[in-house]
Amino acid sequence: MVPLSSLREAMTMKLNDRLKSCAETLQDKQLLAKLSTGDVIAQDLKYHPACLVALYNKERAVKKKTEEQAQIDTDAEKEAGDVALAELFNYIFETQRNSDGANTFRLADLSNMYERRVQQLSEGTIPIHRTRLKEMLLAKIPDLQAYTKGREVLLVFEKDVGPAIAYILEKLQKLLGHKLRNIKQNFLVHFLPKKPNQAFQHHC
Repeated sequence: MVPLSSLREAMTMKLNDRLKSCAETLQDKQLLAKLSTGDVIAQDLKYHPACLVALYNKERAVKKKTEEQAQIDTDAEKEAGDVALAELFNYIFETQRNSDGANTFRLADLSNMYERRVQQLSEGTIPIHRTRLKEMLLAKIPDLQAYTKGREVLLVFEKDVGPAIAYILEKLQKLLGHKLRNIKQNFLVHFLPKKPNQAFQHHC
């Protein structure tokens, strides 16, 4: 039992706030319940200096452990990010090397691949801004060039720029040709007469 002569009276709100912080960090339900009924001044609480110091030390130890774990998690995610980025470089190089034709990489796809791989490696996520990822890829792979098509960003190897553009133009030509044929067919169906006697005649 603590001698009454060694007890101190709680006289400041600073002490009240400090005790509340300790209780929340330590998840001390008994202390939290006590403080929830009013501040230490209103309750005329008393404390023993040695017990208060012990409480502070306990809180400090828990915080240190939490911070160390947070640092470990951060380091793990950073390492996972480095590995994922290296694998992304390798994927681009291997795709290019094993392909006979031109390759076009969508920045959105590469970004999604990176984030999924980080999550697999560290059970965490490192969101990466696509512009930042593009800059990193262009810096590490000098032969890679970026082209913007509306809101889409495409990455193409320099030697494939010509074939890639030709491929895109060919696709557009086919698409437009198909649409033009549809327009022509719709025009014929809706505006040209099906039978000679149904022809539109203009009366003066």
